Amino acid sequence: MIHFPIDALPYADAPTVWDEQLPPAWQNEPLVLFVGRLVYYKGVDVLLEALRLTERARLAIVGVGPLFTRLAEQAARLGITERMKFLGAVPDDRLRSLYKCARFLVLPSVASSEAFGMVQLEAMAAGRPVISTDLKSGVPYVNRHGVTGLIVPPSDPRALAAAMKALLDDEPRALALGQAAQQRVLTEFHVDKVVDAHIELYANLLRKSPRSAF
Repeated sequence: MIHFPIDALPYADAPTVWDEQLPPAWQNEPLVLFVGRLVYYKGVDVLLEALRLTERARLAIVGVGPLFTRLAEQAARLGITERMKFLGAVPDDRLRSLYKCARFLVLPSVASSEAFGMVQLEAMAAGRPVISTDLKSGVPYVNRHGVTGLIVPPSDPRALAAAMKALLDDEPRALALGQAAQQRVLTEFHVDKVVDAHIELYANLLRKSPRSAF
């Protein structure tokens, strides 16, 4: 199988710089990160419900989309506005530092419209584990349960909250999963590995193809 590629090194080498839009006091608590468009299949509403069921986490949401107002209203109803912040779109250098500051990334997608989830590779390249959902798509292929992160059923805020608590309460486990995640990206998804795989594929096809009569 030939994977989608990522240049992992900018994420692996990014500095751990606290984002200027996040409250300085949040540095005393674990940071949870979501990155993606604010659209229905991303499951951000499920993530907000799960955040309500945790105690220590602070949530940074990176991305824009048509559901922003609805999600902001939901956060207010749940009483979690002091524990989460919408950052909107951020430049690549800030995003890479956000990955490095986070305990883990959550990709709570609820539909197979989420076909792969490149943000998983970005977080993993930065050495961070992922909590994702068990979709009938490529999402659970990228993140391996118990190896590079945790996988939960989609649309289940209690299961998501339980997975979040597991990594919020066990930093050494989160770090170990993040190290395994980074190694998986470097050995299987890094752009050099994918280029080599394409070259090998074409070489095999040329060896197997019949010679032209001309």
